[in-house]
Amino acid sequence: MKITTLLIALIFSANISASEILNAHITKLMIDKNHGTIVFIQTDGASDRTPGAGCHTNTTWDYVADLTHATGQEIYSALLAAKASQQEVSLRGKGQSTCDLYGNVETLRRIEY
Repeated sequence: MKITTLLIALIFSANISASEILNAHITKLMIDKNHGTIVFIQTDGASDRTPGAGCHTNTTWDYVADLTHATGQEIYSALLAAKASQQEVSLRGKGQSTCDLYGNVETLRRIEY
């Protein structure tokens, strides 16, 4: 019972720390051969990320996404379509302390539009 409660608390706290940017436009996407299969994402929206609360310290990029798997390819396609059409998107990260793809940018988990 204690382990289950602890796991639920950890999952809940990870979701709380994930940042969101709502109703924004994609302003810039970057892929660079020096960074492998990562796409960097910049928006015109405001993040609810708590400054200094996690690993995300980059002031240029809002999120990064991994392009090495099918879901990453689908996310990239959605990002390209949203940028090209200037459609508003809402983005959610994996957590303010989850910079597992790039050292100081939160990893993207979800895109909605």
